[in-house]
Amino acid sequence: MRLFVLKNNYKFIIWLILSFVIVLVGYSLRKDDYATVPLPGTSMDEYSYSWVGLSLIETGYPVGISGIDGYKNQLYKYINVDDVYQSTAGGNPLKINYPWFDHPPTLGLITGGYAWMKGARTFEETNAYLIRKPMLWLGSLTLASLMVLLLINSGYVASVVGGIMWATIPSVVISSRMIQAENGVIPFWLLSLIFISLYRKNRKLGYLIFAGLLAGVVTLFKLSGIVCLLSSIVILLSDSRRYLKRDLMVFFFYYSLIASLFVVYGLIIDPYQFIAIFLSNSSRYYGIGSEAVLKLLTQTKLTNLKYITEPWLLVSWLAFFVALSRKKLSVYAISLCSYLAIYIFFGSYPYGWYSFPFWPFLIAELAVLLSSSIRSVVSPLWAFWSLLLVGGYYLTKFVNIEEFQRFSSWWKNSIFIISVLLMIVSVMKKKAGWMKYLSALLLVLMFTVAVYLSYKFLRTIDIDYWYKLS
Repeated sequence: MRLFVLKNNYKFIIWLILSFVIVLVGYSLRKDDYATVPLPGTSMDEYSYSWVGLSLIETGYPVGISGIDGYKNQLYKYINVDDVYQSTAGGNPLKINYPWFDHPPTLGLITGGYAWMKGARTFEETNAYLIRKPMLWLGSLTLASLMVLLLINSGYVASVVGGIMWATIPSVVISSRMIQAENGVIPFWLLSLIFISLYRKNRKLGYLIFAGLLAGVVTLFKLSGIVCLLSSIVILLSDSRRYLKRDLMVFFFYYSLIASLFVVYGLIIDPYQFIAIFLSNSSRYYGIGSEAVLKLLTQTKLTNLKYITEPWLLVSWLAFFVALSRKKLSVYAISLCSYLAIYIFFGSYPYGWYSFPFWPFLIAELAVLLSSSIRSVVSPLWAFWSLLLVGGYYLTKFVNIEEFQRFSSWWKNSIFIISVLLMIVSVMKKKAGWMKYLSALLLVLMFTVAVYLSYKFLRTIDIDYWYKLS
């Protein structure tokens, strides 16, 4: 990384400034309405995670909500935090279980710990305004980490393009506010991949050790975080070299040092309950069904019931399929394929947050393909039709079909002319001359418009709009 920066000093400074601005914008967008969108109580897991952390700090004993069979200690209680019984929780009391072992306690310690630092001592005091605040920081860490990962593996343009999308895409912004373990898995998985990527470039063993430690941290957010171990092993295997066996052993050793802490934690608190819940977890209802992959492509689910149409992610899936046709799989494609395998293996109920870890790698593949199209490395037609899909969808949010008739002639004539121009550029390639620069300018303009429209749509999603989502 150091050599890379020194060779491209002025580019790196520009990238650093742009990255700071992008992360600042991303944080600002996540902060707006973060305590009300998604509506508090849409997922009671948000409170449960925080209660686990708060109870651990206060009593040394994890207490939370669970739907898993096997708990010997449980009680039913009404906890009307954020007035959830007047909005989302229904009329039934909450089933409180202890000691709670559904997932590792790391996320709960972050959110519940923050609430405790701000004075919360009872479950009723863990309101969304308090407990969601750390998610804004984790969301910003994800944004910064994604940009660094793209910089190392794909260059400056892809990094900036990917960062802009991750900062502004409505479904990404809204989902990152939620207290779900996947939102803890994502940033630390990206950090681990950053160190794996640095190791592949510089061969310094310290990078590999950090990658292993961070991969262990990922598993401390959720057991499905073992995906970081799987993806890292495949990435290391993709580099045929002399010290492969040593590298795998080093990585797994440091991974195990951290990941095993959850087992130690469970065995210290209550070994019999811990084993019972672990076994119960392994036989959960397989609710995602055989159409799981189709739903990943056709639905953007944020919670259990709330959907939002997200053209950016649909186009990203198309970019991923293009990436699979390359001779060598990228870090993003390997990671995405790894999580797809884990997603199918662990699959239980089709909650929206289970799909969140796909998104950074989908956006990364889209960023790479868009930047390549702008530079005419691949056909600019791909980027043109993809951006038209995104921009065209978001335009319908602000201009109805009657109003659109005033612009219809301009719209269809422009699309016809641009598509013909880009076909010529695609066919002529290096001989296209000035038309290459014109096509690049047009694609940058289309990307800017698509980002602006999605940003504008994001600004309309308030608590009233949330109630309208199906």
